[in-house]
Amino acid sequence: PTAVTTPTDAATPGVPPTAEQAADCGPNPENAPVPTAEPYAAAPENDQVSVTVTGIASGAVTPSQPAEIDVSICNDSPVSYPNVGLVVALEHCSCAANPMQIPSGTVEYLDPATDTWVPLQHPVEGGGMDHLGQFTNAQELPKGAAVTVRYRITLDASMGDGDGGVSATVVTADGPLNQLGTARLPFAVVAG
Repeated sequence: PTAVTTPTDAATPGVPPTAEQAADCGPNPENAPVPTAEPYAAAPENDQVSVTVTGIASGAVTPSQPAEIDVSICNDSPVSYPNVGLVVALEHCSCAANPMQIPSGTVEYLDPATDTWVPLQHPVEGGGMDHLGQFTNAQELPKGAAVTVRYRITLDASMGDGDGGVSATVVTADGPLNQLGTARLPFAVVAG
């Protein structure tokens, strides 16, 4: 349920990329097959897509107060991907009192078709790479396509002061679950 906007189709409904992002996301003139790698491994750098996470202009998040971010993907690679997913998760945070610094909180994405927030089932990175299997928004990502998805993160009221962040990773939705691009947005946690 996200908007895919190609340079020739800027009127796609949903959350379009900014004009600058769409202009910068032209198709790569080269052609390459879908890469293969070990499960959870990153695809070769030349075959990766660009990912950016923006928002939280103040650089700080307050527990219990939602903060909105935008995750933008640009397939500037030489590969037309038949099916990719997007994983957005809260990163480990010194704001959490547990030994692994795993925060409590929620992550939701805005469904442009219904204009409602949809909660993610597994919004937090754990102790390994398993969270990459919790992708949403699976869709085709042809060369030159630009996608932007709005998310809302909310840390639990039990979180204290500290440093945290949110990560966004594009993965292959079929096959060995390879990472095709990732970005993160660090933030300070300032408890009220």
